[in-house]
Amino acid sequence: MHARTVGARSGNTVSDENGFAHPARALPIEARLSPVRIEARPCTFPGGGADDRRWLKQGPSDLANSPMHARVNGTEHPLPHDSRRTLLDWLREDLGLTGTKKGCDHGQCGACTVLVDGRRINSCLSLAQLHDGDAIETIEAIGSADALAPLQRAFVAHDGFQCGYCTPGQICSATALMSELAEGWASAVTEDIAAAPVVTRAELQERMSGNLCRCGAYSNIIAALEEVIAAEGPLRIDAEASA
Repeated sequence: MHARTVGARSGNTVSDENGFAHPARALPIEARLSPVRIEARPCTFPGGGADDRRWLKQGPSDLANSPMHARVNGTEHPLPHDSRRTLLDWLREDLGLTGTKKGCDHGQCGACTVLVDGRRINSCLSLAQLHDGDAIETIEAIGSADALAPLQRAFVAHDGFQCGYCTPGQICSATALMSELAEGWASAVTEDIAAAPVVTRAELQERMSGNLCRCGAYSNIIAALEEVIAAEGPLRIDAEASA
């Protein structure tokens, strides 16, 4: 509990123990003329009463009773009760899917990229409870050490990573990128938005710009993408523009 002492009236304000002024008219006459103690009350969380603090740390029983579910990598999982829990923290801490990385935690680096219903999002900016009924894919669903996906093999072949911390997000983002291209989505650098997209280096750079690599492996990441897109088709790569 923290207490605040309200001091004597000075003009139209009353100062507290920290020297901050408050409107005198908001306080009873006794508080304006003599010190009083005002105690702060603890905030409450969903559930209320004596159970408040258990929401700060959920256990398996809490998750099992959740009425909301999401399908993660093909398996149904109950969503957390805590409405403040991010999708990233739920995936990493509750489900143990630590391939998804926490980088900036502000939606700026892309290390936490996952696929939700086939679309890429920054999981650090999304609350878990918003994904009731959604299909979520993490890097663990794209490939494994024993069965690498084509994109993963291309990243290895082209040295598309060094420390590897951003790589799961890069690969998830690149997976969605190829789907977006196949569906004809335009980007900020697409010259003819009415035509099927032509894959140029500038297009790939723009579409991957939300994923940062502090090791600076950008050119190798683009080379890996070009190889996979060329192999899987039917998208047309402009070799001259990509040179």
